[in-house]
Amino acid sequence: MAFVTWFVVSAGGCAAITGLDSISEQDCAPNCGDAQSTKDVTVDVPTGDSTGPETSPGSDTGSGEAAQDTSTPVDASEGGKESGTDAPADSPVEAPHETGSDAPVDSSCGSLSSVNNCGACGTVCTATNATNPQCNGSTCSYTCQATYLDCNQGTAPDTDGCECKAAVGAACCSGSCPVAHNYDEDVIGSTFYDCVAAGTYNQTDALDACNASVGTAGQCSAGYYCTGPDGGMVGDMVCSDGAGASACTCWGYDGVLVGLLFAGPGKGMANCDCPQTGDPKWK
Repeated sequence: MAFVTWFVVSAGGCAAITGLDSISEQDCAPNCGDAQSTKDVTVDVPTGDSTGPETSPGSDTGSGEAAQDTSTPVDASEGGKESGTDAPADSPVEAPHETGSDAPVDSSCGSLSSVNNCGACGTVCTATNATNPQCNGSTCSYTCQATYLDCNQGTAPDTDGCECKAAVGAACCSGSCPVAHNYDEDVIGSTFYDCVAAGTYNQTDALDACNASVGTAGQCSAGYYCTGPDGGMVGDMVCSDGAGASACTCWGYDGVLVGLLFAGPGKGMANCDCPQTGDPKWK
């Protein structure tokens, strides 16, 4: 029996074991061991033995040739199709339509990258003091006219164009418009712009006033001051003492000189002097 059992295993499954009492093996047919071929196996079970059913040649015992099956199998991989139905194995599910990754963001009002609907329906990029309005899908941008700035361009959606009036070469003040001042309140068109708050006088603002008045860099100096009758200092000034300035004009920015302006009669330091009460004012 041990020999028979070893032979069955080494023959690659040419016999089937259906009981423990007796095994009978027929000769292997051609191509024995081929996964595509089978052979008849006869299992002899003594009469009255209840250890296994009587099996006739040609019956399906696992490795033998199976009898023709006329039933319709249920294939779980095909969505559980029931026998006898004409439904297709798979019922395709239509996927929802998706917009391509390169398509613009659309809404009921059209593209949200347009200047008429910038980031939201009805958000219009208004080219005030500007040309060439554009929208990147969330905020507007512009080409400003020469004397205007777009200082809120970092805050979406920026629909107001170039909202800040400024001189050529002026700059925004941390997202805010530059502040307008006058280097001489008696002179029309004497406006200059910087980031010093209106009503504030300091050395920075006095230098800006002087540079705007002269119109040429490097012609103004800080460090001038005035003294009173007792010799005590009464205030500081910035004066246009450079050779390129047409006259030495001084701008007082602290003490009793705050906001007072002295316009000298000629060039050079010799023509600089302290402003007096009643002299012109600046800012």
